Amino acid sequence: MSLYSRRRPAGLLTADEFLRLPEEEGKRVELVRGRMVREPLPGGEHGVLVGELHARIAAHVRERGLGRALIECGFHLPGEPHTVRGPDVAVVSTERLPAETPRGFWQLAPDLAVEVVSPSDRWTKVLDKVHQYLEAGSRAVWVVDGRRRRVSVFRPGAETLVLNESDVLDGGDVLPGFSLPLAELFRAL
Repeated sequence: MSLYSRRRPAGLLTADEFLRLPEEEGKRVELVRGRMVREPLPGGEHGVLVGELHARIAAHVRERGLGRALIECGFHLPGEPHTVRGPDVAVVSTERLPAETPRGFWQLAPDLAVEVVSPSDRWTKVLDKVHQYLEAGSRAVWVVDGRRRRVSVFRPGAETLVLNESDVLDGGDVLPGFSLPLAELFRAL
């Protein structure tokens, strides 16, 4: 039992307790600062964008041996109360991959976290996720907004870069050589 488990305020969950809970039908659930946050399942547009992004990122990562591209899995971010986030798409670099794939949550922040905005998302909550990923060690966070047809790129210590449909999304040092014309991505909608 960790020191946090013995001293935590009533009602807050640890990542281990959260992992053992049954799945909630029709909801996506994350653990944010010890509290469960429930959101409705995303719709079709969200699924199309996540699928397109994962396919393109995964192919690039695999071809270049850059690590692992993951979809819809939990990352236990450092800090207390415990937080477990589930980015829509994530990349963990080869250097940071554990020897064995975890059965539970990944015990690190992804190098790249991709969040696709859902109709139920509020921008303040999206920014909270972005800041949590960056504070935990993510090297980049992409926020994809299909309705506005734009992508916001966040990096530690850098200004936010907002790309529109006419721009090209570049993988930078996290995904060297990756580029995606956003017109191609949003054409899938």
